[in-house]
Amino acid sequence: MGRAGVRELAGWSGALAVSLITAAQVASSARSELLFRDGDSLIVAMFARSLLAGGPADWALSSVLFVPETAVFAGLDALLPLEVDGVLAVNAVLNLLGLFGALRLVAGRRRPGSAPVAWSLLGLTVFSVIAMTETSASRDAFELASLSLTTTYYSGTVIAAVLSVGFVRRVVDRPAGGAMMLVLLGLTAAVSTLSNPLYAAWATAPLALLLTVLLLRSRERLRPALLLAVLLCGTAIGFVGRIPLQAWITNSGAGYVQPERWAESLRYYSDLFADRLSTPAGVVGGAIVLALLALAVHRTVRVTDTGARVVAALAWITPLLVVVGAVALGTHAARYLQPLAFAPVLARRLPAGGASPSADAEVRHGRDRGAAGARGHAQHPPLGVRRRGRRPRPHLCDRVGRCLGSHRGRSVLDGSAAETAPQGSGTTGAGRSRAQRICVAGGPSRLRRRRGVVPRGGCADGPVAPARPCGTR
Repeated sequence: MGRAGVRELAGWSGALAVSLITAAQVASSARSELLFRDGDSLIVAMFARSLLAGGPADWALSSVLFVPETAVFAGLDALLPLEVDGVLAVNAVLNLLGLFGALRLVAGRRRPGSAPVAWSLLGLTVFSVIAMTETSASRDAFELASLSLTTTYYSGTVIAAVLSVGFVRRVVDRPAGGAMMLVLLGLTAAVSTLSNPLYAAWATAPLALLLTVLLLRSRERLRPALLLAVLLCGTAIGFVGRIPLQAWITNSGAGYVQPERWAESLRYYSDLFADRLSTPAGVVGGAIVLALLALAVHRTVRVTDTGARVVAALAWITPLLVVVGAVALGTHAARYLQPLAFAPVLARRLPAGGASPSADAEVRHGRDRGAAGARGHAQHPPLGVRRRGRRPRPHLCDRVGRCLGSHRGRSVLDGSAAETAPQGSGTTGAGRSRAQRICVAGGPSRLRRRRGVVPRGGCADGPVAPARPCGTR
């Protein structure tokens, strides 16, 4: 097993430990009433056991069909020799492991300066800490993170929403390809919408908004357009798939929409939030969420990589859209606001510059080219540089970029080299205004012949950069 495999195994082992600790803490608090004995929490267990026993499918559900939740519980119940409470406890651990896997997808591939496995584990840990601060037995309390441990309160939709962000991030980061990610995004959107229409509010709406902005502002428009089309088509297929199942759906969701009661909804959620902050644990949980939201806004402004900016923006835009939408529609259920708990966890600090995988590939390519250029300079110094009795040492471009020799036979390397140039070479200190070849750190880029303009990551015609000599250490 290579280093990458060891890192991934260590990450999953740590996630398992965090999940076990969190499930044990929640099960030992008053929240266990919601996890094991609440009537709503046992719907999936009863439905799954009825299917396994071959009973009649005479069920009437709300607008949520619990497709992934039922499949997971039925599989665990068939494989494990445990009672209902034991299966529910194992299911809670698996829900947190599923969230870790989704966060790992969002973190992207490993590259210099990043630690996606560690970040994913840290995100799960922060989410678990928030869940462990929730100790109320009421399903209507403003305690949203611990709801993901249950089989009833949309744990499958939470994981699907984070997975969708990961699929979008992976496609945006790739310079080419990504067909498999597009297919998985469409399947996730279709199955999740079929199971729970809230997926459209938690994932489709914020992702569609950001992809539309990216489509209008980015030079590369094909990939955002494909992502937007796949996401919308998958969501539409999910809604269409619910039509043949209307016999088992007692409420299409329209009954929950009461926009004329928006003022009551605002007071309701405000009271729940005040109750949450009335305990020290609630203050800690609220402070963590607010800090993550602030970090998400900060990263949205500062980061330069497109994929990372999309993730950071979703970390605060999704909760904002969900809260505003819930109030505007006059809803009265705290569980609809779960993005306030899981979306801010997507906020993270990136390496300086937010380099993308494609940029990293260019830097590596530039280092190879730079090494070849360094050997050429050492053996055959350009005109204007006198030999000092020994071969010059390799220049800095060997590590940070490339430097391409002379420019029409009259190039200098820096100001100090210009002082040693012979008369008439046109490379004296006073000649800095003339276009000269210089070395720039960061890897190759297309040559831009503009006087005084140095493109980041390559060589260009411009004034001499005295802070980057190419012939000395």
